Amino acid sequence: MVCEAFAASGFDSCVHAENGAEALVAAARVKPSAIILDVSMPVMNGLEAAPRLRRILPETPIVLYTLYEPATLAKTDISSMGISFVASKDEPLQSLVSKVVSLVSGK
Repeated sequence: MVCEAFAASGFDSCVHAENGAEALVAAARVKPSAIILDVSMPVMNGLEAAPRLRRILPETPIVLYTLYEPATLAKTDISSMGISFVASKDEPLQSLVSKVVSLVSGK
């Protein structure tokens, strides 16, 4: 559903990774315009993958897309991990797409 929402908003492609380690490989290969990570991915979670992805793609927006409440992540310095913002899975998917479009376009 996430890929379909981004495609409908004009993004050329969407690459799905099962875990953070796969995300690193895919990001290095594809050089995406934005990266969406889940906190609870197997092998390497989103919080572990984000700083590594930031080193590979220093200008690419990285979004943490999660069911965790913001209070749960409050103790985590997400900006130092290279995360551009946190989006809740409780929000409409179009909200995530709109935020990513704004980040990618610089508006």
